[in-house]
Amino acid sequence: MTERSPSLARLGRLLGELPQVAPDAAMAIVGGALSGPDATRALTSWLRGLKHAPRGLGLFGGSAERLLNLRIAATALPKLAVPAAAQREALVAQLATTTWRDSEVGWADYDLIVGPSGTLVALAADPEVPASVRAPLTGHLLGLCATPDLARLRIGAQQDDHLRRWNIGHVNLGLAHGLPGIMIALCAAAEADGLSDELATTLARLAGRLIAECRPDGRGVYAWPHASGVEFPSRPLQAWCYGCPSNAWVVWETARVLGDPELASFALEAAASFVTAYDDERDLRNLAICHGAAGVLLVFDAFARHTPLAGAQTLAAHLHGYLLDRHEEVAELAATDWSLMNGAGGVLAALLTVEGGDRRWLATLGLR
Repeated sequence: MTERSPSLARLGRLLGELPQVAPDAAMAIVGGALSGPDATRALTSWLRGLKHAPRGLGLFGGSAERLLNLRIAATALPKLAVPAAAQREALVAQLATTTWRDSEVGWADYDLIVGPSGTLVALAADPEVPASVRAPLTGHLLGLCATPDLARLRIGAQQDDHLRRWNIGHVNLGLAHGLPGIMIALCAAAEADGLSDELATTLARLAGRLIAECRPDGRGVYAWPHASGVEFPSRPLQAWCYGCPSNAWVVWETARVLGDPELASFALEAAASFVTAYDDERDLRNLAICHGAAGVLLVFDAFARHTPLAGAQTLAAHLHGYLLDRHEEVAELAATDWSLMNGAGGVLAALLTVEGGDRRWLATLGLR
């Protein structure tokens, strides 16, 4: 997947037809290209948005995202190393005055998107950040996971939010907002600062809980509910945000960090169950990263590059072609949504990345 297709070139030209690409997608596109007109347009678009202050600390829209993005952008524009250093200092200062709840938690108290898990991932990717800065975040996440029943991870906040009330009293089991995102963050901490006994014990506990929540669906595909204790839907979501593709990948990454062959075997079995039974119509909700084809493409592209999973490359190639064949639909999506997770920007970023782009931005998704 190294030669740009005419369909992908058409999507790239859309960047020049819009006044501003969504900031998160713009930097992912830079990460995917890092040279040529696609990256130049996206980088220019993103730089325009730097006049606006980050929203909180998180990896999507917050100070952690801005630091990671500035470091990636500095590869294409070295003078951005100066604002990257300033952003690093600002983030460290913010962390010094930030606390998170350790009971009755909401997503912002732990998750990958807006919480400390995502912030920890960004800090672990930066060699200029000392271990002492990451330690409080790692300690907070370890504290939330300290008991075998993981009671401190049960959602107690957001009771007035009708879109998230279903989480109340449960442990979320999705990569974006749940236990798998914590596992990715703790794996990043272990790789940056060393695998302590406490980290190893906690990662093994979380992996055990995630595996215990899994069961095969009607096709034999390993499936997970959206949260512990929540009824399995008749059609379980199988995507980047929830379900087999991402959870299998998270178990693989945990197995790699722990050096645990049994966990690695489970991860490959789970992923293989999805590859074997995969069906476009059943398994894809849309074209995007979060719930759809671009996210599943990135997951199995990662499996193909970093694991011995049979069929991963074939599925990734199929999904690559699936998206390119629908470039007109992606162009229609671009007219209303250029965001990373749900829009055309994420689709373009995914395609650029699997066609040979820089992969560092994939840390935002728990991938590599």
